Amino acid sequence: MSLFARLLSWSIISIFLVVGLLAFSNSHHISNIAVQSTDQLLTSRLKAIETYFSDQYITNILDDLKLLSQAPSLNNLLASPEQEKKLHRVEVAKFFQRVVKTNTSYKKLEVFDTEGLQLLAISPTKRFYQYNNLNQLFTNNALQNEKAALFSSMCQDQHRQVLTSSPLPTDDGDTLLYAVMGLTDPDIGRFGGAIIVTVSLQKFFDRLNKLFKQASDSQTSMYIKLIDSQNNRTLINLQSHVSPIPGQEWLEPILNLLLNDIDLVAQGNLPLGPYQSHALQLEFGIPKEVIYNQVVKSLAPVFSAAGLVLLLSIAFSAFISRSIALPITALSKASGQLSQGNFSVTVSEEVQGSELKQLSRTFNKIGKSLQRYTKEISFLAFHDPLTRLPNRIKFIRHLNNMIADFNKIDSQGSASGFAVIFIDLDDFKGINDNFGHQVGDKLLCAVSHLITNNLRASDFIATSNELTCLPEKDREIVARIGGDEFLICLPNITQPEQASHVAERLLTALQQPIQVDKEELFIEASLGIVLYPQSGKSAEELIKFADIAMYAAKDEGKRTYSHFSPEMSLHLKNIADVERDLRKAQNNLDQFELLYQPFIEKGTGKIIGAEALLRWNHPSKGVISPHVFIGIAETTGLILPMGEWIINKVCQQLANWQGVTSPAFYVAVNLSAKQIHRQDVATILQEKIQQFSISPQQIHVEVTESLLMKDENKAKKTIDAIRDIGIQVWLDDFGTGYSSLSYLRKFQFDGVKIDRSFVRDIDDDAHDRALCTAIISMAKNMNMQVVAEGIETKTQAEFLIEKKCCIGQGYYYSKPISAEAFAASFFQRKKLA
Repeated sequence: MSLFARLLSWSIISIFLVVGLLAFSNSHHISNIAVQSTDQLLTSRLKAIETYFSDQYITNILDDLKLLSQAPSLNNLLASPEQEKKLHRVEVAKFFQRVVKTNTSYKKLEVFDTEGLQLLAISPTKRFYQYNNLNQLFTNNALQNEKAALFSSMCQDQHRQVLTSSPLPTDDGDTLLYAVMGLTDPDIGRFGGAIIVTVSLQKFFDRLNKLFKQASDSQTSMYIKLIDSQNNRTLINLQSHVSPIPGQEWLEPILNLLLNDIDLVAQGNLPLGPYQSHALQLEFGIPKEVIYNQVVKSLAPVFSAAGLVLLLSIAFSAFISRSIALPITALSKASGQLSQGNFSVTVSEEVQGSELKQLSRTFNKIGKSLQRYTKEISFLAFHDPLTRLPNRIKFIRHLNNMIADFNKIDSQGSASGFAVIFIDLDDFKGINDNFGHQVGDKLLCAVSHLITNNLRASDFIATSNELTCLPEKDREIVARIGGDEFLICLPNITQPEQASHVAERLLTALQQPIQVDKEELFIEASLGIVLYPQSGKSAEELIKFADIAMYAAKDEGKRTYSHFSPEMSLHLKNIADVERDLRKAQNNLDQFELLYQPFIEKGTGKIIGAEALLRWNHPSKGVISPHVFIGIAETTGLILPMGEWIINKVCQQLANWQGVTSPAFYVAVNLSAKQIHRQDVATILQEKIQQFSISPQQIHVEVTESLLMKDENKAKKTIDAIRDIGIQVWLDDFGTGYSSLSYLRKFQFDGVKIDRSFVRDIDDDAHDRALCTAIISMAKNMNMQVVAEGIETKTQAEFLIEKKCCIGQGYYYSKPISAEAFAASFFQRKKLA
């Protein structure tokens, strides 16, 4: 063996000895990794059981108590005379027993009055109606004493809605938890009794036991303790045995020194209720043997691999010669330069051995490929791969440079501003849907060329080349920022008219047909314009304001342009504020109120029904008009829970009015498009009708033409399902939409409502009088009723009576008023005065 080979062999041996020593010395670091991973495991499992206990177990109990306290006949049971309690007790018991059966953790539900008299007791299988006194019930043993103490505490501090006890072991091995909710007497507004639920914690113990078994079966074993911190009593203690890995005995003294006999412990508190000062303490632990096992497993492959490589290095070092060492050294140096970004480096291909020659050639090819790919990646970092236009990042960088140049030159008094134009193609989605995305991509490329070719004569369009032809302040740039959106920066703009001229030229160019493959396509756009320095202080603000102006152009009917104004931003902010407040109001729907406006039978003057109209009583902004928030609720989908709330309130109000209204009296409810297309509104209506024991004929629903157009088949199925229940469906705002007679035939409406815009001017507009007459006549011939809404004068009312209009509605008869005012005004007289 040559001297070089021997030196190389000893060098390799030395390297692997160092590697072994480093791995050994860094075992403490490996142990830390093991500790961190197991600590994360503990934390995740602790979080899971805390979440289950707080968000599901305890929260379900509190929610059930709240639900029970709102039982329809509970107040009647508490407030009624003794001879009437039996009937109410049966109704409450049925409702309570349904709740008990849905939660297997419940042992008993009890209702007590303020004197401690037990009015009702429910178990999963039995009902008890005995009249047990508080002292008789609560003095038998420690469990009953705890229940008595809770009841007394609730009596003394009625501001706390729910109180819970500490866990109480029983003789049969179970552990009980008491939760008591105070009830308010509706007549006096003070403490009127309490509901006490007895809960078994065995279900929670079973989940802990399941978690423990899963952990014991996995690679990481643990122990679990559940402790009642108030009584310092261990409720559950689960442990498992960990067997050491064979062969780790020789490492154990070192591991003891490194790990210091640590045990990983994660502790958490499980609160027993919102007003409970103590909680259960949950403790997860992982023994040190688990950490030992993980460290040994981590180090074993390291030492095994090092030993194997060491043996192979010694064996193959004898075959290494100077003839291949030098080319390898050259390749190594070249690789170092390549790793530092010098992709032009090459190595000589004139070497001995076909393998080394091929390796050198491959290295040179890799360098050239990396050089080409790096250039392409650098380009794609700042350009759109489809149109090759600059992307958003490059456009923002360009705008920042323009702003910096303006501020620098402005200090000398010779700076000129610039404009940003935001372009969004109108209805581009239809192109993709009808012709495919491949055609859509080609259309985008054609549009990008169309835009760049129709700017001012002095324009410079940024494409794949760097912007070096003109000074930065004089360069114009077109960018595609995603989808069908483009941005243009126009320098040297001092007046809005200059940018408008460019926008008009672009709109004219985009109106021309574009040939893509064999298809002749038409596409138009909406443009938003913002000027600097008049609006915006940064690149992001300029793009945002241009986007706002573009949407204003779309609101104006699309295919146009709009200049940004501060009012646009304020309008969007107001919409955002309303949406935010509307989302918050979903947690407190009591902010909303239903007003009722009567329907008057034109021939007799009798009140035959009413329309329910939603109003929003904002806690700080006062009454917000439905014209402001209904559209936002529709767009965001919040109209779905609100619509269900309206149906519930209307059915509840009709139930309250039973006895003072005729059986034919009805209330009309407006349905939104999302309720028709996304919600099973027919089922909701049927459930509420059954819940409040009202007749389907007491509910009418009103729909508009616009919501029918989105999906006629879906709309027809929903409307047919509603009519099958026995609920009448009316077409609202008739005459303002398409007014297609095919809708009247296809959907078989029970009636139509003439829009107020036609009624408003019938006093002096012959066309509106003729339209109203025609609508009334058409509806009569189709056996449909007609409601004229928006009647405000006696002349309007008399004209509609003359034309045989069935029903009238409007301020002439009454403004929308509350349910209480409505009952006081109309249910005490047979005929409208």
